[in-house]
Amino acid sequence: MIPTRSELQHRTNRLAFGAFVEREWAIGVLQVGIPELVASLIEHGRFPAVPVHWLRGLRPGRFVADPRTIVWQGQTWLLHELFLPGRARGVIAAVRYLDGQFLDHRIVIDEPGQHLAYPTVVVDGDRLLCLPDAPGSTGVPVYFGSTPTSWTYAGHLQGVPPLTDPTLAHLDEGWLLLGLARDPGGAGKQLRVFTADDVLGRWRELRVTSDGPAECRRPGGPLVSLADGRVVRPAQDGRDQYGRGIVFQEITIDGRNFHERPIAEVGPSEDWPFGDGFHTLTGTADLSVVDACRFRVTPVAGPRRLLYRVRAQ
Repeated sequence: MIPTRSELQHRTNRLAFGAFVEREWAIGVLQVGIPELVASLIEHGRFPAVPVHWLRGLRPGRFVADPRTIVWQGQTWLLHELFLPGRARGVIAAVRYLDGQFLDHRIVIDEPGQHLAYPTVVVDGDRLLCLPDAPGSTGVPVYFGSTPTSWTYAGHLQGVPPLTDPTLAHLDEGWLLLGLARDPGGAGKQLRVFTADDVLGRWRELRVTSDGPAECRRPGGPLVSLADGRVVRPAQDGRDQYGRGIVFQEITIDGRNFHERPIAEVGPSEDWPFGDGFHTLTGTADLSVVDACRFRVTPVAGPRRLLYRVRAQ
């Protein structure tokens, strides 16, 4: 089929963008609790005018993204993807946050030859659990942590296929896990949801119905419980571009049925120095954390992207 003029123009624009423009990602911390912030975003559709403290990659081609926030022994830690251009892949790093400062920044999970991102982290009693996104893996890897900087590989989840952006939550009924995976009955990736009594036990798949565009189902952070009893999850809005913003999906679980529907959407704040997109929202009762990007024009964008692909093979 011969492409139309508009299709050719779209392809040309994408090639030009890829050749000269790259995204620079950073992580921002807002001094407002995540339940309060999400409720405000749902009501008003924009971020409040509060100061943001930014953690940046510092070197060209190096960036930080996909944050997760936990409180461990009274300290606030951010685990996140740290993309290392020299290795053309991501590793999981941790940084301690205190009064606007980022302290003790270090790599904590690094598997040779494996790209790691989106480190879902939860506190489970006296231990920590981390389920990173590991493209190309045979399943979903799980790590146990004795501290936010000390992790041990514990195997793969039973009965769960490889998931893009695996998101773990501990609900009253047990554990809930969701992410994008190949649809057993069709092509492409679909939202798939699983439950288990124990993380290392056998996982059972739920029946999923999801309203709204398919481009708004990829996980963009942990579940958030609101004061009015609703449970929502941030999902990445990928309708126009990667990292366009977040769509809030209200979820309900009835037996073996999982349903979600979009109730609000939000983009990055124009006041941010990284105001061209964002795709992750997390936090604690006292603060909220986002990742956001800005477009950077550079003649090495295309060669650098090609080099990453070669090194990743």
